[in-house]
Amino acid sequence: MVVTKEEVQVLYKAHILPENNNPYHFEAKDNASTSLDAYNPMCGDKFHLHLNVKDDKFDEVHFHGFGCAISKASTSILLKKIEGMSKGDAKALCENFLKKPD
Repeated sequence: MVVTKEEVQVLYKAHILPENNNPYHFEAKDNASTSLDAYNPMCGDKFHLHLNVKDDKFDEVHFHGFGCAISKASTSILLKKIEGMSKGDAKALCENFLKKPD
């Protein structure tokens, strides 16, 4: 699949910038039941994820840190997706995303 420069610009303006400017639950939550650091050593982006697990599901999710618009927007979108999801389903989602294409 080939994506044109114009399509990338539309994607950036329509989805990435709005998500970056108004990220989902972008705040530190010190009382989270689970937390982890997401760090990209290639560019220096670093986010701390605060995840509350209840009945084996991500009940409430937050993140905080710094990074480029794409990194911040994609973390925001991921957290929207996994909130309410079981830990197993969230793990499968991430594994599927990271799977190399055939």
